[in-house]
Amino acid sequence: NGGSLELWSRYLPEATVLVGCDIDPKCGALAFDDARVKVVVGDVNSEPTYRAIRAHAPTFDVFIDDGSHTSRDIVLTFCNYFRHVNAGGTYVVEDLHCSYLSHWGGGIDRGDTSMEFLNLLAAFVNSAAVAADVPGTYPKEPRGLYGAWQLVLVVTDRNQNGRIDPEERRE
Repeated sequence: NGGSLELWSRYLPEATVLVGCDIDPKCGALAFDDARVKVVVGDVNSEPTYRAIRAHAPTFDVFIDDGSHTSRDIVLTFCNYFRHVNAGGTYVVEDLHCSYLSHWGGGIDRGDTSMEFLNLLAAFVNSAAVAADVPGTYPKEPRGLYGAWQLVLVVTDRNQNGRIDPEERRE
């Protein structure tokens, strides 16, 4: 219903644009007092919707996935949009309890859930300690994962050319 966009516009007063995406066509008719708020209607992972979102915001300081809550969509959305999170930015995944609920395609004993993906991502972040001893630079990657009730924040920390200098890892 667009209420979270109004909330985020108050919480992020320095944001130049806030883009919401929903599959419900009714959301396209919503009117906001804040001119920074834009709404794109469609599946966040379809090509036309992806292009429309990126037309409003080519990069993101904060990206919040509060979409379908299915593991498949959460992982696909991360793969499509995390690469566009700016240096020092944050990628947020909400409602992760759905990863454990069968009617959302989850389950405590499944290996293909969003939580399993995020666990693998955490392992990748921690493998950076080994990579720090290898000369060269590394492609943009998550710098840390922080969890809370039903929520994970994934943060990045890049230099200006989009690559992490191994010396940064030693700090």
